[in-house]
Amino acid sequence: MMVKIVLIAGKARYIPMSLIYLVCCVSILVIALFLLENAWRKSLYKQLKAKSKLLDQARLQNNFLIALCKDAYNRW
Repeated sequence: MMVKIVLIAGKARYIPMSLIYLVCCVSILVIALFLLENAWRKSLYKQLKAKSKLLDQARLQNNFLIALCKDAYNRW
């Protein structure tokens, strides 16, 4: 089946319906991939933020243990 499309210049072109379906499917696929990538980035950012908090807590505990050891060494 052919669809008649009138361009800006006023010329009419006939485009196969399968080409219109193909363009619609590809554009939907591109939008879906964009949304999927955006969701993946957000989840990756949340994971990175959580790991950063754990790393900060471990660093604080490590600094506390180092200070405790230095204090015990100085007292000894």
